[in-house]
Amino acid sequence: MKKIKKHYLPDMPHAELPSQNQVIKDVDVETVLSKAAGLLKCDLKLFRESSRITKSTKIDRDLLIYIAWQLGVTTNQEIGEKFGLGYSAVSQRVKIIKEMLKKDKGLERKYRQIKSLIKI
Repeated sequence: MKKIKKHYLPDMPHAELPSQNQVIKDVDVETVLSKAAGLLKCDLKLFRESSRITKSTKIDRDLLIYIAWQLGVTTNQEIGEKFGLGYSAVSQRVKIIKEMLKKDKGLERKYRQIKSLIKI
């Protein structure tokens, strides 16, 4: 990954291309997810091990999946492995949470707060 970054990305990211900024910084997804899970007061281990979770817990899990997906440093398969899901389920959960964020202002506020506190 570092070799690809060095070859294809400029030394300084272009100000109008946020995706370059995102790719340039090295992000540890596990650390980000741990911090976000702590803020949501949920257990990542539960998501990996439990086949059924409650509706409120599912929203928190989906929010964590969305945060990991938005970082853009791992594949859907890798994200799915962290949550005990397949790659296509990750795509579906991202799609669902995107729609929920548009409609539910409380959830959007929660997401923005988490994002600002863990500095992603």
